[in-house]
Amino acid sequence: MLVAAHALEAALLLLVPVLGGRFLWRRWKLPGSLFGLGLLTFVFAELGRLLAASLFQISLASAPALVGSDAGPFFGAVVAGLVAALVEEPLRWWGLRRYVEKLDVRSGIVAGLGQGAGRAGLIGVLTLIMGVVAIAAKDMTFDDMRALGLEERVAVKTGLRVFAWWEGSPSTPLISGIQGLAETIFHVGLGALAAKGILARRRAMLALTITLHALFAFGLAALAEGVLTSAWAEPALHLSATLVSVVVLVSIGRGCRHPG
Repeated sequence: MLVAAHALEAALLLLVPVLGGRFLWRRWKLPGSLFGLGLLTFVFAELGRLLAASLFQISLASAPALVGSDAGPFFGAVVAGLVAALVEEPLRWWGLRRYVEKLDVRSGIVAGLGQGAGRAGLIGVLTLIMGVVAIAAKDMTFDDMRALGLEERVAVKTGLRVFAWWEGSPSTPLISGIQGLAETIFHVGLGALAAKGILARRRAMLALTITLHALFAFGLAALAEGVLTSAWAEPALHLSATLVSVVVLVSIGRGCRHPG
């Protein structure tokens, strides 16, 4: 049951966004390259985010008091949210404006879906890899793992992750898959908002996408840092992101309607 649940999680994250994108670009008679543009935006945004995060970690070396303080995790979550938004949203905006000849809101939706699909797909691949490792190492001891050439620290960490994987509830990966799709929907809304802002030549909409993205990324980082500890914090965050996207899509729905 647990293996099937993780397999379903990976399938949801890997297949649903791609099939959704294929359905939309065919229905709206748009080029599939828009979806690919979103995927490339995700890749370059991840590279930029990792570079910015590395530079930030280096700069923190000069402020050990802040890192070790009680405010450290909160400060780290704030920075993570800002970095993610300030890297990804201007890149999304620039990509749509530079590479989409006949831009409309539908183009932004498909590109946004591609961007969300990149993130969901990465999580799906990691889920599959962890599943393979967990199944292969189910009956292994730490000594068995060290015999494979793993360092003691790595063997211990791997063993603990394998143990946690098998002790988990089948509902956990299913919830994780749904939350991954919620994040994809969030990117659909941001893509539509960015396209609308470019068409209207309103840079205030770029600021709005950055703000919305920063708030969501801050929430994710706060969960990872232990700043948010409520059991309802993570589902509430993803539900809020989905609702924001729905509100955005409904509010600019007229921009999606055109003859044909």
